[in-house]
Amino acid sequence: LSTRFDNEGEYLGNQGVSKSTLNMIASHINALIKLEERLFVVPTKKGEFARYKEMIDYYLFANNIDTIAGYRNLLNEMLKEESILPGVAWFLLNLLLMEFYDVSKISKIYVQLDTSKEGLRAKIEKFREEITLEIKQIKKAIKQDDISENLYKWVLNQIRK
Repeated sequence: LSTRFDNEGEYLGNQGVSKSTLNMIASHINALIKLEERLFVVPTKKGEFARYKEMIDYYLFANNIDTIAGYRNLLNEMLKEESILPGVAWFLLNLLLMEFYDVSKISKIYVQLDTSKEGLRAKIEKFREEITLEIKQIKKAIKQDDISENLYKWVLNQIRK
């Protein structure tokens, strides 16, 4: 699923090998799945909850290159450079919204530490609003290509399954 030919059909060998869109999407999804599995496993020992909370706080709420915020920055940069299709970025951001910023998932860890659920809810809502705005901006750009609203609904239903 990679191309080893230039625009004129000349063989490039290993130089100029580029990943297909499908491989790129799979790489992104695989990385997100691994992060999700790492963050949202409910600890079996009481003493582990604090460590998991710290990981969630870092990966979901801190703005560093290796966090979700950094990943969102990367997606936005890729969109500007046109190295990712807007529909793919839209999909990945929706995946983040549904799978990572879910109050019920996060609160399973926080509740064990008597952390304020209202404070957590406010923190999550801030990030959900930011991601939702990014999704709307991308969707507006995609609308120019006249994508059916039913397709959006179908994709979102597939993510929820």
